[in-house]
Amino acid sequence: MSEGERRLAAIMITDMVGYTALTQSNETQAMKILDTHNRLLRPFFPRFNGREVKTMGDSFLIEFDSALDALRCAAEIQSYLHDYNFSSKEEWKINLRIGIHLGDVIHQAGDVYGDAVNITSRLYPIADPGGICVSDQVYGQVRNKIPYNLVKLQAHDMKGIKFAVDAYKVVMPWEHAAAPSPAQAEKNRIAVLPFANMSPDPNDDYFSDGMTEELISTISKIGGLQVIARTSVMRYKDSKRGVGQIAQELSVGSVLEGSVRKSGDQIRINAQLIDPKSSNPIWAQSYDRRLQDVFAVQSEISEAVAQELKVRLLPSEKERVEKAPTTNPAAYELYLRGRKYYETGSSNFRRAIKCFERAIEIDPTFALAYVSLAYVYHPYNDPANDLGIPYDSRLSISRNLIEKALALDDGLAEAHLALSNIEWVANRTKEGWMAEEREELRSIELNSNLAYVHRGYGSHLAQAGNLEKALEEYAKSFLLDPKSSKWAMQEYGFILLCARRIEEALAQFKLLLEENPDATDIAREGIGCVYMLSTQFENAEREFRKALEFGAPEFRHLYLAEIGVACAKQRKLEEAHKIAEELKAISRTTEREVLTPLAYVNVALGELEEAIRLLELANEKKETYPFVWLKVTPFLEPIRSEPGFVALLERIGLAS
Repeated sequence: MSEGERRLAAIMITDMVGYTALTQSNETQAMKILDTHNRLLRPFFPRFNGREVKTMGDSFLIEFDSALDALRCAAEIQSYLHDYNFSSKEEWKINLRIGIHLGDVIHQAGDVYGDAVNITSRLYPIADPGGICVSDQVYGQVRNKIPYNLVKLQAHDMKGIKFAVDAYKVVMPWEHAAAPSPAQAEKNRIAVLPFANMSPDPNDDYFSDGMTEELISTISKIGGLQVIARTSVMRYKDSKRGVGQIAQELSVGSVLEGSVRKSGDQIRINAQLIDPKSSNPIWAQSYDRRLQDVFAVQSEISEAVAQELKVRLLPSEKERVEKAPTTNPAAYELYLRGRKYYETGSSNFRRAIKCFERAIEIDPTFALAYVSLAYVYHPYNDPANDLGIPYDSRLSISRNLIEKALALDDGLAEAHLALSNIEWVANRTKEGWMAEEREELRSIELNSNLAYVHRGYGSHLAQAGNLEKALEEYAKSFLLDPKSSKWAMQEYGFILLCARRIEEALAQFKLLLEENPDATDIAREGIGCVYMLSTQFENAEREFRKALEFGAPEFRHLYLAEIGVACAKQRKLEEAHKIAEELKAISRTTEREVLTPLAYVNVALGELEEAIRLLELANEKKETYPFVWLKVTPFLEPIRSEPGFVALLERIGLAS
């Protein structure tokens, strides 16, 4: 371009954290690190159509035609350095801050000047080490086009900049817990706290809990709002914490709370939207209605919240919000009772089934009831088979119920996600795997505000070996569900483990143990796996034995197998063989999924052909957990390139 010409461009500035201090203490080491820094970063710029304008000591100034290209480049650099630092000695680690702004620049004598450069130079110091900070102009260009969450930061004074510049932090995959602080959280990030049960009958608690869940579901259909998941908010049921403290813990900018009083077919619902900074109501309303009007009340509350938070409700969203799942109050009550039974575990599944079946009998068009009933029958949710129904029969029942739900409402995200859980386990081929992914993406398309749809897709990606993309989906789910279930936390730690991000995995399992007293077994198992990968086999065995001590009966075979692996690695072969024989005996007398864990022990003992034979048999018997992780689990690493194992992956659709 000609000298002095003004144009719109994205400017990226990188800065190496701690470099100045290092030059003062060890100039020779600093120069070596700078050379490494320059050598590592330069190949990234042309890959994203970036032009290196100049270096400024330990900083690069790069120009891009597109804000999206600039951010993708920055994210790739930080991801690469994250992995590079993990395997590097402390003195060779390279931590960057990166800032990006989109604005006018002027080219002059091979350099660039203008607002874009000035503002970017004020942005990068705000970024965390290893992080990226972008301006509002960049945010507007990229927010719907990248797999990363962007969190608005507190206002910063920018020297020499006359007008306000909003800044956003890019949440990288390894920062899953990163969520905006209360001061940073936008108003449209909202938590619906458990509605209090004010009914004369305390047994009507199921109704107030159901009201909370349905409000979360309804409000989540509004794209301009970010709604905290039920898993997180239900932790605050009967809590004595104030709204401000809860908002701080959930990192939200708005809180909806209320109460429900049910008496016969009459309901009274009080709701108020609160600003947690001042604890003052933004909006409040009481509703005295008949039970059959409960969905209209939920829609009215949802639309009022959107209006008060100045979120534009699209016509399609308004239609979804106002669409009642059933018009029959008796069916709705039975549905809520069934949900309560389902959530208490498989010992109450028969009661849940009766409730859902009766709800469907009363209202055969109640799509959500079909989906919930399908989940009860799915083998994933009943690993011990408390229902006593053969595996294939359970899959068939689940599929039929989901297909009925989709025939009634093809726009139901929950139904598409439920179908994704059926596709591959019932049809273990590449076509089944692709169908599973298609249904997961459809559920995200229909409602990206549901944390569990991102977790579902994240699991799918991880099982296929796409671990970094899986962690990105989990990062999205944790922003929506910051107080996630122990199972979500455990799976995230396992994906980190499979990605060989050992330190992060260990921290995750320790956090799981700290936050969930009832997760001792799965947390200890995770820590044991970390020790296994770190070749600390004695420590691994100790942790696996703790898992076995505290674990539920349905996981005993898995923990036994892992103890067997640790014993084999320590050359305690007699003990390892003894455990293998015990697992074989279990496999002959139970439907539980024992063959895959037994294969772990055979691999550790060097019996590779036998391990592959067991995995083939596990596939024939349609084992699910932990079979679905066979492509990435560290326990099967030694057979990863064995022809028989590769052939198995090819046949079940996991080879590519």
